[in-house]
Amino acid sequence: MNYSQIDKFEYKSPSYALCNREGTGIDSDSNKKLRRFTQADNNTFTSVAEGKNSVSLLFGGDLLCQEDLIKAYQKQDGSYDFSLCFEYIKPLLHSADFTAAALRTPVSHTSPYQGEILSHEGPRYYNAPVAYLEALSQAGFDMLTTEGNHCLDTGVRGLFETIENISKFGMIQTGTSCDENGAKFVIVNICGFKVGITAFGGNYNNMRRNLTAEGKAALLNPFSFDAAAEIRTQMIRNGAEYTICLPFWGKEYTEELTEKQIETARTLSLLGFDLVLGSHPHMLQHFNLVNGKPVAFSLGDLISVPNSKKKGTEDTVLCHVQLTRAENSIETNIEFIPCKIVKGYKGIPYTVLPVSMQMGITDSQEPVIAKTGDRVLKRLNCKASRIRMDFPVDGNTFLNIRAMEKDELPVRLAALTPAEKHENTIPAVEMPQELTEDKNSYRLEKKCLYKLEGKTAKLVLFGRTGETVTLPRKVENLPVRKVSGGGVKNTTTRLIYLGRSVHSIEDEAFADFTALESVRIFKWLKKVGNRAFAGCSSLTGIILPKNAQEIGAEAFLNCSSLLSIKIPPKVTSIGEDAFSGCEKLTIFCERGSAADDYAKTNKIPVKYMPLTAKAAVAEADDDDDDEGDA
Repeated sequence: MNYSQIDKFEYKSPSYALCNREGTGIDSDSNKKLRRFTQADNNTFTSVAEGKNSVSLLFGGDLLCQEDLIKAYQKQDGSYDFSLCFEYIKPLLHSADFTAAALRTPVSHTSPYQGEILSHEGPRYYNAPVAYLEALSQAGFDMLTTEGNHCLDTGVRGLFETIENISKFGMIQTGTSCDENGAKFVIVNICGFKVGITAFGGNYNNMRRNLTAEGKAALLNPFSFDAAAEIRTQMIRNGAEYTICLPFWGKEYTEELTEKQIETARTLSLLGFDLVLGSHPHMLQHFNLVNGKPVAFSLGDLISVPNSKKKGTEDTVLCHVQLTRAENSIETNIEFIPCKIVKGYKGIPYTVLPVSMQMGITDSQEPVIAKTGDRVLKRLNCKASRIRMDFPVDGNTFLNIRAMEKDELPVRLAALTPAEKHENTIPAVEMPQELTEDKNSYRLEKKCLYKLEGKTAKLVLFGRTGETVTLPRKVENLPVRKVSGGGVKNTTTRLIYLGRSVHSIEDEAFADFTALESVRIFKWLKKVGNRAFAGCSSLTGIILPKNAQEIGAEAFLNCSSLLSIKIPPKVTSIGEDAFSGCEKLTIFCERGSAADDYAKTNKIPVKYMPLTAKAAVAEADDDDDDEGDA
């Protein structure tokens, strides 16, 4: 891995200090000996098994690793063991000839894990321990895709480390790349079937803006007609006789398809891709034939911490693809194995349970999965013949599972760190006494107090003390234009998503929010007031949008952990001592801007990056769905 290219591909690194973890815990030689595929060249892999006339492929949906999952699988010695997540689907994965899923988290050993930080420049942050890859490898996954909106959360270094760590476990990877000459697809010879596989992205979060033009071209694989056509042509030239596309697309937490998904599916099918399996919505979506080609728009999350507020995120599938060689073609048969993400099953924090007659995991035997098959069938909107609950596994599987539950499971659970118990300490927010004369002008909305001012609303008292807070863009259908905090000290909130309609962060709005790590600010913000973030000693990174014009006096006074702020050229007024006490700060701006002059006058380190034209286009693309991202 050529880490010397990081500066070539990236204007700025993430706003956190690198971690000094000893090694990665990967025994490369030992892991590669367990693999079913060997690497022939940079993007060609061949199965160790002999040729067959028919092969089985299993595809899973998104593999997430959120804070709760990381904490649940930390052992008492400080290491991690995620293997129980996949213990019950492991027999299925090992019984197929090829398995793949979508890795939706970086795995960077020099970056903080999710939970150690929640964010550093706005959108929610992801990063998992290397042990997560170890569990995926042992479970039987042969390939992971890495495109997605969180692929750059740990910057270029983290992306490089993720790809390198996947390789060290002997698994195949596609989607993102690590150099400008890297192929955007792989050719996998599965027992004699040469299959081309690519993974397209497009819905990136705002970390993409940190990449140079070379970085975007080299590292990412965004979908376009020309890119898809060229990649499929290259696949065929490289010997592929069957082509699969795994796009990252769609809207989160809905079964409804977007017009863009439908149009992209049509394009991919017309270009000749034989199979399309999508991901990202965190829910199962329809399975259809599009121009005669099978398309599963979303396979859901294969493992995650299900969203309790979004019904259906716990239901998922393994997609079974049977390829059979006919006289002059390859015949495809698609089936789905219903699965459910279950919390607390037999004491296991989180695990994936398949609906499998072969393994004795059915409605009658395991009530926790009752009606999973029915719900999956409804969400996929396909014929009942597509559902399979008797996928062949080793004959001793049932006995092995029961033996594991009896002998191994208690020991493995005992090795985990007991889950922390959090007490609810959020105080009630009441109408201040001084407002009694004009109560009709004030509204309590989700523990925050807003004042109605003509045709707009203003937050005047920040009363929420959760770790993550999303403020509404409207109160009683009036846009929230201004945000003030009432001067109340906050020691709990770590991440705030401002409402998208906010134009001004008023004086002292978030002063002394000592736990605040990041604020997601949207494009209409024009002003950051005096002492708006003074004393926010945990704040690490700020991105001001292209419309920002003013930074008040002492706006970021004594933000001692602040590593970076992006200041666009429209900011022409920066108040006195705006960054006093920010000893670690580097200002990112355009050469010759007011921010550039301010940095030089106040002896603040400065680095240059484009924050206008192209960034404005990226901003429109990136304003997509970060607020609800799991």
